[in-house]
Amino acid sequence: MGLRARIVLLVSALLVALWGIGGASAYLLLLSTLRQREIRVLRADAQQFEMLYTGKSLRYVNIPPAGGVWIELYRMDGVRISQSSLPPLPQRQIRRVQARQRVLSVAERGGPELVLLQPMDIGVDHTPVVLALRSNIAYISQVGRSVVSILAVVTLVLLVAGVLGVSLVSRIGLAPLVEVAKQAKQIDAKHLKMVTYHGPEDEVGQLTLALNRTVADLGEALRAQQEFLAQTSHELRTPLTALEGYLRRAEREAVPEQRDVLRDALRVAQSMTRLVNDLLLLSRGEMVRDVAPHYVDLRSQLSALAQDFPGLTVRVGADLETLGDPERLNQVWRNLVSNAIRASGSAEQVEVEAQRVGDQLSVSVIDHGPGIPEPEKARIFEKFYKGRSAGAAGLGLPIVLQILRAHRGEIQVLDTPGGGATFRVLLAALENEEDVLISDSS
Repeated sequence: MGLRARIVLLVSALLVALWGIGGASAYLLLLSTLRQREIRVLRADAQQFEMLYTGKSLRYVNIPPAGGVWIELYRMDGVRISQSSLPPLPQRQIRRVQARQRVLSVAERGGPELVLLQPMDIGVDHTPVVLALRSNIAYISQVGRSVVSILAVVTLVLLVAGVLGVSLVSRIGLAPLVEVAKQAKQIDAKHLKMVTYHGPEDEVGQLTLALNRTVADLGEALRAQQEFLAQTSHELRTPLTALEGYLRRAEREAVPEQRDVLRDALRVAQSMTRLVNDLLLLSRGEMVRDVAPHYVDLRSQLSALAQDFPGLTVRVGADLETLGDPERLNQVWRNLVSNAIRASGSAEQVEVEAQRVGDQLSVSVIDHGPGIPEPEKARIFEKFYKGRSAGAAGLGLPIVLQILRAHRGEIQVLDTPGGGATFRVLLAALENEEDVLISDSS
């Protein structure tokens, strides 16, 4: 749910709550006011009756209702002494009346009644009686129901109007923030651009200022990192080129039994030169594209890793031929094994398994280290990201990913049972001589 929707929902809920509290309070106040009005009327009628009939002889008289109020007389023991079509009041209620008025609410078949009981002396002999004034207050409930219906309709109308009003106000009020958020969403490592905001120096202005300052600092840090890698790669290429030259000359001049060692050293130097060139390309934001496809037997490549990394366990199956760049694929295995050894602490904790699965070759580099947290798995192939399994500069795995993409392969990051991480590489298996060579533009 977006910010605007949350604001509309919260404000609408607040309006409904406030209107509900206000409506309920008005409803209760209305009922209380009507009831108090009826009590005042009954008291005024009782006073008038006492003034008119005190000192006069009244015995079993019929007093008709006046203005919707029934007037009855009861003896102090609760027996009614006046005639009435209404059922008598409970005698226990009459007997409880002592020297002051008492107001009762009585539920009758004809509807609820409000009863005022007042002791008084009547007749020439000043006989003590209880005057009962009874008023049907069913109309109060009817008024209450009408008020509730009106409040419900008004609440619905106000709710719709309030939602529309809050939506319009929030759209206008949040427009600057929405625009800033839209621009901020487009910022990434490849597109570091400032957020534009034309408005007052309010909270949105301060947020924009802080965001632009962070983007500027990040851009400066990335430029410094790229310059460092570019300069370092450039400085390393010169001695590596000279080293290759010395090794070639030494190979030509060496005795036959030393040439194999010098060839291995020359191969390592050439791999280092290619790695330095890849680092230079990545620091400039360019892709690793140059692959020279040949017939490659992964059995020999992976078996050679055990010699370069003593203690490494290598298990390879049969029929592991593919088309690819031998040097580039060898670079993939070395990067993955180096990372696995760095993560687990020793080569003895790392295994390499390779097998053919259908029309694909599966190569897994398995370590038993601390593993890779789930949030890091989606980021370890980003340039310069330094996770626990990444290299010092955070460029080893990005190079691996680009090499595999150039070979139309893929790489998966899995959890090793018992702890650790498994990097599984999938490549197309070589089936026949008509296989399509890998394009340099892929």
